Amino acid sequence: MSGPPPRDRNGFKIWQEARRRGISKLYHFTPAGNVRSILLYGLHSRQTLLAHDVDFYVTDPHRFDERLDGVSLSVHSINEAMFEAKNRDYRGQLVVLELDASLLWTHSCRFCWTNAAAKEIRDHRGHLGGPWAFSRMFEDRPVSLLDTRPARSAFQRPDCQPTDSQAEVQVLDPVSPDAIIDITAGSRMVKDELEAVMAEIGVERPVVLYEELFRLGL
Repeated sequence: MSGPPPRDRNGFKIWQEARRRGISKLYHFTPAGNVRSILLYGLHSRQTLLAHDVDFYVTDPHRFDERLDGVSLSVHSINEAMFEAKNRDYRGQLVVLELDASLLWTHSCRFCWTNAAAKEIRDHRGHLGGPWAFSRMFEDRPVSLLDTRPARSAFQRPDCQPTDSQAEVQVLDPVSPDAIIDITAGSRMVKDELEAVMAEIGVERPVVLYEELFRLGL
């Protein structure tokens, strides 16, 4: 995790918990066609992009959480179920961005301990930011009403990953390109295209080829 601990109280508590759990990375997947803009201008919410008439590619025109003001990230692993569905249904090429975990305490975030479109999150009346909501992402709970086993041990969740694999962080502030650590591509062709874009715009990031990941759900 880069940078010194934050000075504000809430940021420090989130930093402290993330450090204790060994959280160092966040993930965001997006159509490959968005990478040029992201490397130049960073990640912005769909609300911001629409307000400024910015052209961008989406994997799904609908946001069932009805919140267009945040960029959705996952903590220390991708949401495999969602990635499988998007990778199967989207006609273009997806890539996965790895981002620095410092966004958790340097940016305004909404911490969702399950999928943001779930009724539990959509109907929640309290604040979804701050140390309390962040810690709740890692709280243990029964697998289900019928299966009372602790979910973290039942699903062998490491300390750095939320209890629910559908959990997500919605970053409400713009994300600088500097937060991008690397990019994962699913084919040699996409990797070569990304590296060509980087050479053209003068921005470099490592591009990892991981074909097996992109075969999920196919």
